[in-house]
Amino acid sequence: MKSQVAEQPIVQQPGVSRFSLFRNYQLVGIWVATLCAGLSISAYLTTESWYVLTGLKMPWALGIVLMVTAIPRLILMMWGGVIADRFNKVRIMLVTNGLRSIMTVGMVFLLGIDQLSLPWLLIFAIFFGGLDAFFWPARGAILPQIVKKEELMKATAMMQTIQYIGTIAGPVLAGVMMTWGSFTAAFSFSGVALLIAVITLLIIPPLKKQGRVTKEQSSSLQELKEGIHYVLKTPWLRVLLPITLLVNLLLVGPLTMGIPLVVKQQLQGDALDLSYIEGALSFGMVLGGLLIGLLTLRRKRMLINGLLVMVIAGSMAMFSMVTAVWQGMVTLALYGIAVNIGNTITFTILQEQVEEDKIGRVMSVLMTASMGLIPLSYGLASVGVSIGVPISTLMQGASLLTILYLSGMLFTNRILREMD
Repeated sequence: MKSQVAEQPIVQQPGVSRFSLFRNYQLVGIWVATLCAGLSISAYLTTESWYVLTGLKMPWALGIVLMVTAIPRLILMMWGGVIADRFNKVRIMLVTNGLRSIMTVGMVFLLGIDQLSLPWLLIFAIFFGGLDAFFWPARGAILPQIVKKEELMKATAMMQTIQYIGTIAGPVLAGVMMTWGSFTAAFSFSGVALLIAVITLLIIPPLKKQGRVTKEQSSSLQELKEGIHYVLKTPWLRVLLPITLLVNLLLVGPLTMGIPLVVKQQLQGDALDLSYIEGALSFGMVLGGLLIGLLTLRRKRMLINGLLVMVIAGSMAMFSMVTAVWQGMVTLALYGIAVNIGNTITFTILQEQVEEDKIGRVMSVLMTASMGLIPLSYGLASVGVSIGVPISTLMQGASLLTILYLSGMLFTNRILREMD
């Protein structure tokens, strides 16, 4: 038997206004921590990459540093889900943000004495990525404990939008600080953002503490196996998992590589044109979050999600054929809208349907499976381009395969068509 004591949700009074979520101080605190974490990790990755290229003047090491940052996150993500299901999720977020904030102090110190070499950067990258693997499952699993079930869609939409804003703004702010300031200023910004998250998590109303782990409690390995088994035995998760894998394998790599290549080769554009198009993608993601927050989708949500994946694939195919910057902006804005609405629906279904003591593990299994294919997607796209396949052909082919798969699933899979 587990000794875990469930954390208690805030009980909302009937008849509250549509702005009641903003009076839920626990939720607002989580939103702030999410924004700060998004700002920090995206600013850190941008600064880290530019420091390797221009500070250390080691362009050959950039892939190694990014890989070392990503691999611990990938390996530890499922264990992060186990920890999230066992312990106080706010405490996990607090500790991970606090440790990363301390790490940035160390980086700034080494920069100050001109000793931030590649080995030190790799060490920091390992720990930064590893701690990230514990923060996100805890944050992803906390919403059902602090909002009512009928408010999950709006709360999740707001959470996704805030996360995207942080991811968008972080690199911009880091770039400004590196341009007008220094690497020290950019790394310091990442640390300050994490410190604000720590302070916010310290002052929000506390969740009820969970019980300590005892000898009677299942081992971490056993709980991890339970999470994987739960995903594999649950029919609707068996439908969702391959769709998630497919999107990350077929679409992420071609689009990520395709945006700068289409701008440079197809549109004959410059850095400003690239910023317009990437900005349109980001704007679409934010707009998608705002739209889903205004809607109340309760019926046929799996079907809607499947159709949205087809919209995502179709918009990528259209982007590969654009002949003007404004066309690229429109197609990628549509892509961003569909991505955020689809992600919000997916997370909401998970939070509503999965047993509360397994949410962290289920989310981490899905995140690990999908993240594991992203490097492969990059690799396949790189190989295709290197052997002379036009990026537009790769994007159109990947889009077609995705649409064909989803079309077949919609015709043959009853769960995808009918599940609410």
